Amino acid sequence: MSQKRAPYAKTANRKRQIIDAALQCFSEKGYTDATMEEIRTLAHSSYGSVYHHFKNKEQLAIAVYVEGIADFQNGLVEALEGGPEAEEGIRRVVEHHFSWVEANPAWARYLVLMRHADFMATGENDLTLQNKESYPALWAFIRRHIKAGALRDLPPDIYATLLIGPCQEFTQLWVSGRSSSSLETVKREIASAAWRALRNPENATQNGGEP
Repeated sequence: MSQKRAPYAKTANRKRQIIDAALQCFSEKGYTDATMEEIRTLAHSSYGSVYHHFKNKEQLAIAVYVEGIADFQNGLVEALEGGPEAEEGIRRVVEHHFSWVEANPAWARYLVLMRHADFMATGENDLTLQNKESYPALWAFIRRHIKAGALRDLPPDIYATLLIGPCQEFTQLWVSGRSSSSLETVKREIASAAWRALRNPENATQNGGEP
């Protein structure tokens, strides 16, 4: 069994090396000025290997974007493991967002800058598939605590706006150098704001908390 998996693992590793090299080139030179030759050289790959995985620079740029989303979302799923209580889970979501941004500044900047690039339209299916793999864990956490009465019963789009929206808004400021606040302060304040916005006030009152 391990012998059958070896070629796949090698191919996956090579693909990730090319994606990492592309991210570095795009970050240093910009998408427009970066070339496939520069990416190939940085990845220590042959022409055949690069073009086997990616037909052109646009397809590679989409892959870099989707891989960044996948890396972020994998960490989000891990943050919600263990069935945290409502407040703890909400705080973990926000804290993971900014911890990932701090650990992956080039990727964070790329995700902000390239989301509305023209070529991203052809990558929507890949993004949809990635979201289907990862976000069910987040919504399962939310639904469980809505049912338990700890969180407000709101539509998913409002949850996304109140929980994820502020994180994304601040990230745009941070990657563009327009923020002077520390990420530790931001984690704490946005996590607290998200909890106040999403907690069920009736449940808090019943348990002796502030409405």
